[in-house]
Amino acid sequence: QLKKSLAMHCILWQQQIAALLHEIAYNKLNNLHQYFIDNTILMLKEPNTLNELTKHVNLYDIQSHNEIEQLNKIEPIEDIYRALDRFDVNVNDEEKELHDQLRILYNKYKKSLTSAKIMLMNKKTIMKSKLLNDVKNFINYIVELRHNFIETAPYHAPSPDEGFIIEDYIDDAFEFLSEYRLKIKELNYKLDHMKVGLSLFQIKQIDTTDIELTEKELNLLTRIWMLAKEWNIQYNAIKNDSFKTLNINRLKQIIDDYQSKLQQVSGPIKKWKIWSSLSLLMKNYKILISLLKALSSKAMR
Repeated sequence: QLKKSLAMHCILWQQQIAALLHEIAYNKLNNLHQYFIDNTILMLKEPNTLNELTKHVNLYDIQSHNEIEQLNKIEPIEDIYRALDRFDVNVNDEEKELHDQLRILYNKYKKSLTSAKIMLMNKKTIMKSKLLNDVKNFINYIVELRHNFIETAPYHAPSPDEGFIIEDYIDDAFEFLSEYRLKIKELNYKLDHMKVGLSLFQIKQIDTTDIELTEKELNLLTRIWMLAKEWNIQYNAIKNDSFKTLNINRLKQIIDDYQSKLQQVSGPIKKWKIWSSLSLLMKNYKILISLLKALSSKAMR
């Protein structure tokens, strides 16, 4: 009875071990089967952009490096299925077909690597030529854009003595700044796209000094014209006040605060005519304040 019981336990353990081995073998078979199918498709897909080409080159490098490793996974799986056959483990027809296709799929996968290598070489040649032409045009455009910016940017504004009225210039200034901010955004987008290709083909990166200078000056111009707009709003709020209701002390405080903001700016702003015009305008208003104070005296009037 004991002998019979031990024999039954051995059979049961054998069945459990065989079932576990079968499960492990099937998972490995299915995963490797899907790996060959998926990567064969990926290898044969043609890249159409520099980003896609970079990803494809990286994928090819990984796959070609791992190809032997994937091949070496096949024989252990076959060994397990031979062992399962010795233990009379039932393997369904679908699983047998997966097993029989494994080496066929590997050969297709290996051929796809060869085809991908040739295809990538051709794509590199075509895309590199296009990239070099795009870079040349891009550099010329940067130079032209910088030149146009320097020629037309709102650095300048007439002095108060020349009839400077802020309101007449604000809309045009902000329209210009908005237009060039969009152009710089588009330039940076194109530049980021090109950097991918330049790195891929190991070409020297584009000099972005002109872009950076223009972007910096755009921010500074925005700052000074925001100050101009701020004063225009303050001025419009008080310009129609009658002399009797005009709060001269409040007006003086507004001008003092504004002068302080003008003095706080740094860098090239203070060399621009728009800054000197606003500064002179405030000096003139300070003189006007003195006159208004005098006129507020009944005796002076």
